[in-house]
Amino acid sequence: MTYGVSQFGGGDFEKNYYLNKENSKKFVAALKKEYRGSLDKMIEAAFGRTFNDPDFYKFCKKHGVEYSSSTRSG
Repeated sequence: MTYGVSQFGGGDFEKNYYLNKENSKKFVAALKKEYRGSLDKMIEAAFGRTFNDPDFYKFCKKHGVEYSSSTRSG
């Protein structure tokens, strides 16, 4: 899952989240238990318009969803 790129001091900062098939299914199922709408709308409702990384971490931990991530700035 890739979610947005923000501007920080004139440079881009990008964080990507990677979920395998099994964890992706767990993630979507957990979202559907708490939120309604499209996947984009549920993600925004759960983690905010600017995507709150600590909330994502807590949500995944609570629901047993494993993921990896990478960051890039430039």
